Amino acid sequence: MMKVETINLSEIKPADYNPRSITPKSFEGLQKSIEKFGLIDLPVINIHSKKQDGKYTIISGHQRIAALKKMSQAVAQCVIVDFDEVKERAANIAMNNRHIQGDFERDLLGDALSSIEGQF
Repeated sequence: MMKVETINLSEIKPADYNPRSITPKSFEGLQKSIEKFGLIDLPVINIHSKKQDGKYTIISGHQRIAALKKMSQAVAQCVIVDFDEVKERAANIAMNNRHIQGDFERDLLGDALSSIEGQF
């Protein structure tokens, strides 16, 4: 089961095992990105934990949820899945793994940055 729903941020809890962190400078950049573009990469949350303790567990999007809360947002659209704890942890690692997300091609990145320079 996977669907997109608008969820109250107060109903969402971080995964205590989440291995990712963010620097204050990167967090500030994330907030600016959300302000400019909106939340175009939706957090993924697990309904399985809500059945147990009343809160959804974040699988992917810990920093985005934290940024929205800091920006005084009350709700966010989220992808909802129903995973057991083992699958939840595996999905967290997979979705937060830079090694499987690919790398920038330096020349193409340079061209892309040049094409938007001064636009924002």
